[in-house]
Order: sequence, then C-alpha cells, then structure tokens
Amino acid sequence: MRKKFVIDQIRVTFSFELVPSDMKWLAFISGELPNSAKYFLSFANVSNDDIAKVGCSYGGPSDDFQPWEYKNRVKIANAVAKFKNKLTQKQLAARTKVTEFIAEKKSRQEFEPILGPLIDKGFAEPLHLANNNWQFLFLELFEYVLHSKTAVPYSCKEISDLPVDCCLRKFLSCLKNEVKANRLRNAIF
Repeated sequence: MRKKFVIDQIRVTFSFELVPSDMKWLAFISGELPNSAKYFLSFANVSNDDIAKVGCSYGGPSDDFQPWEYKNRVKIANAVAKFKNKLTQKQLAARTKVTEFIAEKKSRQEFEPILGPLIDKGFAEPLHLANNNWQFLFLELFEYVLHSKTAVPYSCKEISDLPVDCCLRKFLSCLKNEVKANRLRNAIF
C-alpha cells in the first residue's frame, strides 16, 4: 500500500512491505476475535475442525486454505455491526450470540481492520514463536530432569558436588557447554 504525503512542497512516497507483530496484536489490529475463536488463525480460514488435516496447502486459488481478503473482512465486519444492532445489551455483554454469528460466517472478523488494507501486509514475528517453542522445550526437559530418579543430596552447594551420573548435573552442563546459556544455568542452581 503506497501513501503519498506533501511536506513543504516536497512529495514523499513510501510503502510498507510487511507489518511485523505478534499474534495477539495482529488479531487486535485486524479487528478479529482472539486466537481462541473457532477460526483461530489471523492468516487463513483454518478452523478448529481443520486442525488434524495433514498435507493441506495455503494461498493459491485451488489450495485448501485461503488468506483473509480485506474486502471480505469489511463485508463481514459490516454484517456483524448490523447483527449487533439487533441484540440487547445483555446479549452483547454475553458475546455468545456475536461469536456464534461470526463463526457461522466462517470468519473471525468482528470489526473493520484498524490499519485498513494495510492489514494484508501483516505477519507474525517469528521471534515470538521461537521464544515460545524454546520455553516449552526447556520446561519439558527441566520437568523430566527434576523427576529423574537421581537424588540430589541436601549437602550439595555447588554443581560439582552433584554425582557425575546425576541427570540435573548433565542438564546444567549441557546448558553451559552446548547451549551457552550460562545465565539460565546460574538462575537454576
């Protein structure tokens, strides 16, 4: 999307190629229901019913899943606004009728996107996804280590006091030597 501005008789033109964000912000700025909705993905018409499908494709005219197009977002948002006008304050507060109506439309769009057509340039910043994946992996490994059958003596004050075959000692050694995560290692022990 190109925007033109005139500043002191100088024409300035710039364009956006991408709008980086995290998933929660992207859903908010898109005017969508949160990621807990039946259609949970800000990028395509993937629903809870489609989660288990394998080998699907995205984006092309004959692909299984299609991106949300701006013109359709606006069309759904206008239909939702009309539907909301028919509801009582109590029904609006409960939100069940609204979310069901949006799901019936096979959408997650509640409002018109705040960024307008620029929303088509939105993408989820992979940093957040990577951080969440590393956190999940670390917590799973750490839980396994803590529930291992190796007992940690109460007299242990240093990592070197742990038995050589201790799962915790091996884990902490790996954090230091392989992963190079000394601050995380020191925070644990």
